[in-house]
Amino acid sequence: MPYRIVILFIVLFVFPALVFSQTLSDEDAKEPAKNLKLAAAKMLKAYTSRDYETSADLIHPNAVQLLFGGRERLIAALELTAHKLDSQNYVMVGGAIQGISRIVRSGNELQATVTQSVRARIPNGGINSITSLLAISTDNGLTWTFIGIGSRKREDLQKVIPGLSADLEIPEPIRPTIIPD
Repeated sequence: MPYRIVILFIVLFVFPALVFSQTLSDEDAKEPAKNLKLAAAKMLKAYTSRDYETSADLIHPNAVQLLFGGRERLIAALELTAHKLDSQNYVMVGGAIQGISRIVRSGNELQATVTQSVRARIPNGGINSITSLLAISTDNGLTWTFIGIGSRKREDLQKVIPGLSADLEIPEPIRPTIIPD
C-alpha cells in the first residue's frame, strides 16, 4: 500500500538499564524547553523541505549508526524514500509542533518527547499524520537530537538510548488520517 511509504517517511522524522531520573523544576526547564521547541521546529522544517544534511545533524547519533549504518546511508535512505514519494505524487505540504512533554533528567541526559503533525497531498486527497519524536540532550538542554518513535516500544528505544528514563512517557502511535478530495 503506497501510504506505508508516506508513513515510513514521516516516522523517520518528522535500553534495559535503569538509571536515576527526575523531572526538572519549572524554573530549571524553561531554557531547555525553549531550546527543545526551537530544535524540534528546525527538525520539522528540515524534514518537510527535504534538507537531508540538517535532518542528519538533528537525528541522534546512536540512531544514525544503529538504525541506518551511518550518516551517508541515512541520507541515501531519505533520498530514496523521497524519490519513491515523488514517483507516487506525494507532496509534503507542511507540519506543526503540537507540543512537548515534561523534560526529565536521566543520568547526564535530558529527555522529552515531541508531538508533531505532518500534512501531505496524496493522489485523490491528503494525509495528516501525528507522530512523536524522542528528544535527547547531553548538554543540559542547550542542543537536542531526535529519534522517531513511530510504533517502537520502549524496549526498542532502549536499544538505541540505553539510559531511557522510566519516568518518560512514550506516546502510543496514532494512525494517519486520510482526507479524500
